[in-house]
Amino acid sequence: MTTEVQKEKLTRIHLLKQLMERDSSFLYYGNFTDSINDALIPLVENLMDKTEVSMVTRKRTFYILIECIQNVNRHHYKPDKEQNLPKEVFWVEGDEGQFNIVSGNAIESADVPSLRSKIMKLNSLSSEALNAHYKTILKETVLTTKGGAGLGLIEVVRKSSNKIRFKFKKLNEQCSFFSMETTIQKREQNPPDPGFRGIGKLEELNKFYNKLSFGLTLMGRCANNELSDIETIVHYINKLSVPEFFEKQDSAESFHGLIVHLANICFQQPKFADPHMLLQFEIENGIRNLIIGWLVPDAEASECFNRLEAHIHSQPTSVVKILNGMMNRPSPFMELNKFQVKNNNQLFTIQLQQER
Repeated sequence: MTTEVQKEKLTRIHLLKQLMERDSSFLYYGNFTDSINDALIPLVENLMDKTEVSMVTRKRTFYILIECIQNVNRHHYKPDKEQNLPKEVFWVEGDEGQFNIVSGNAIESADVPSLRSKIMKLNSLSSEALNAHYKTILKETVLTTKGGAGLGLIEVVRKSSNKIRFKFKKLNEQCSFFSMETTIQKREQNPPDPGFRGIGKLEELNKFYNKLSFGLTLMGRCANNELSDIETIVHYINKLSVPEFFEKQDSAESFHGLIVHLANICFQQPKFADPHMLLQFEIENGIRNLIIGWLVPDAEASECFNRLEAHIHSQPTSVVKILNGMMNRPSPFMELNKFQVKNNNQLFTIQLQQER
C-alpha cells in the first residue's frame, strides 16, 4: 500500500469516526440544481423518519432543511469559466432528540459584507423583534427567483429558535466559501448547548472529497433490510449522481441482496438486533466506490468480523456475483476495516470499488 493510499485510508477512518459520533447522519457532496433538490429532500426525510426524534422537531427540521437547500441552490457562485472550487456540501446530523443542519457553498465575495450583516442582525434580535422584522420584510419585499431579502434566513432563525453559526473563507478575488449551521431541538426556556460543531469539520471534509464528482453518506437506521427502503435509496442516488451510480435495471434487488447476504454472514441471521448502518457512495473520474458498514457492540465485533473476513477471502466470487446485478464492471477491489467508535461499539466496513 502506497503512502498516499495509506494516508487516504486513515483520513477516511478519521472522518467516519466523526460521523459515527451521532445517531444518524446524512452528508451530500456535489452540485445543487432543482432536480438535485428533488432527490435530496426525500432521501434525508426518509432517514429522519427512522429516528426517535419527536414528530414536532422533525417537522421543524424538515422545513428548515428545505430553506437551507433552496438557499444554496439560489445563491451559489456560478463562474463564467470552469474553476477548481469546492462543491456544495449539505449535512444533517441527528442525536438525542435534535437535529443539526450544515450547508456550505461558494458565493460571490462581493456579497459577503451584506450577508454577514444580515445574519448578525438576525442573531441579535429577540424572538418578538424577529417576528416583527419578518412581518415588515414580508410586507415590503417583492419575491424574485433568488428569494426575497433574506426571508429564508429569517425563517431558519425563527423556526430553529437558535442563532445561525457561520463562517466565510475567501477562495479568490471573485468568490468565497460560505458555511452556515443551525440546530433544531425541543423548545425550552434555556436549552443546553447541543455540542454540534459541523462548520469546523467542513474544511476537512472538503479537502477529502474535493476529487469526487459526487459523494453521499447515509448513517443510521437507513435500510432496515427492507427492499422498499433500498429501492428508494437507489432511485434517488441515481438522480443525484452523474453518471448514474447504479447502472442496471435490477440494481435495487441486487443491492438489497448484497446487504442481506453480508448481514447473514456477520450476524448469522438476515435481520439483526440493531440495524444501525453506514452506506457511502462516491464517484471519482467515473469510478464508483461503495462502502457498507455496521455498528456492532465490542463483545460481538471480533466474532462477526472474523466470519465476514473468512467468507470474503474464501468465497470472493459470491459478492462479485451480486455486484454483477448492480454495475457493468464489478468490483475487483474489496477491503475490510474495523475501528472503535462511541459507546463501546465498533464500526466495521466493506469497501467495494469498481474497476476503471
